[in-house]
Amino acid sequence: MCWAPFFTVYLTGAFCPNCTSQVVFHVFFWLGYCNSAVNPFIYGLCSRDFRYAFYSFLRCDFSRSRSALASQANGRMMGVLQTMTMQIVARAASVAASNTAGAATAADAQTPA
Repeated sequence: MCWAPFFTVYLTGAFCPNCTSQVVFHVFFWLGYCNSAVNPFIYGLCSRDFRYAFYSFLRCDFSRSRSALASQANGRMMGVLQTMTMQIVARAASVAASNTAGAATAADAQTPA
């Protein structure tokens, strides 16, 4: 959830570069990073599967339990969603870059020599 404002501002900036200020962009950018830094602690406090996996990792016990196998499907789905999100952001950035380049070319064409 904390990354949603960043991606909203990022996509808005791709189509309208002057619609959001740099301060807003940086605040949402760092909000997402702070969320990522806190997530391991939140998961450790709230998720029994996460605690089990962490303890197994510390003991170098890499055998899979039933709950770990069941949650593996959720992990795959999250990976697919993250990949799709990154593709959308990359596409928006390339569209914004081509719009900016097109605007600069049009401005150069209107400038008398």
